[in-house]
Amino acid sequence: MKSIILKKSISISELSERTSLDYKSLHNIISNKTKGAKFSTLDKIAKALDISIDELFDREDY
Repeated sequence: MKSIILKKSISISELSERTSLDYKSLHNIISNKTKGAKFSTLDKIAKALDISIDELFDREDY
């Protein structure tokens, strides 16, 4: 997910505004510091980035 955000040139702050999700929660998800995320959260992120949920899981990030 981190590589997609970099490619799209979107900051976590901007993504937070677009999704109405908490900055710290987004940071933890993007940095793989959480054990999981709800489908609805991933859906908001994907929509804000104009990609599919599948595309969020870029193998380069792991």
